Amino acid sequence: EFNWARAGATSATLLTQGQHTGCAGQFASNGVSCAVLAIGLNDFLFTGAAYHAIYSNAWSPSQIQIYINQSVSNIETALVTGRNAGVSVALANIVDSGPMPSAATALTNASKRDRVTVAIQSVNTGVKNLAQKYQVPLMDWYGLVSAVLGLNTNLHATLKVGNVTINLRGNDSGSSHTNAFLDGVHPNTVIQGLFADLVLQAFAS
Repeated sequence: EFNWARAGATSATLLTQGQHTGCAGQFASNGVSCAVLAIGLNDFLFTGAAYHAIYSNAWSPSQIQIYINQSVSNIETALVTGRNAGVSVALANIVDSGPMPSAATALTNASKRDRVTVAIQSVNTGVKNLAQKYQVPLMDWYGLVSAVLGLNTNLHATLKVGNVTINLRGNDSGSSHTNAFLDGVHPNTVIQGLFADLVLQAFAS
């Protein structure tokens, strides 16, 4: 009832779908007091047009900057809508899909994936500025994924969680709890738990 996220949403379609206004409207009608705003991965998903345009050097620096500015603006609109309604918002920055197993398999040039990483980092600088401007906790989801999966040029193969080895590079169905991903993109339960910890820390702060 209170989950306004929609599959495949970008920061732009979040607005056109009314996710932000729907959540904000529940502050009065359903007593919703807190919300997580985590959007933007699909703005730069490795299967998307923007990712491929930057990866292949098809966009000029000015085109990339326009796209970056629009993503930050979209996120600000959603954030302000929730804040103005009285909702306490925890804001996440954007995850880089480049180090994900499916991305590294499909787009094998790490230096080209780094081009997109630079753009994502620029968006995240804007997101950090929004968190400071509106005094909301910032969840460093980008930092978490980078620490877990490694960088495009130095990918990690495994992660120890509770002394259990988690396989970070698998593209299988995720039938085992020790696989980090269900399909090389979507996190399995253990990795989801790490994200959940950041959410709890943000609300605690």
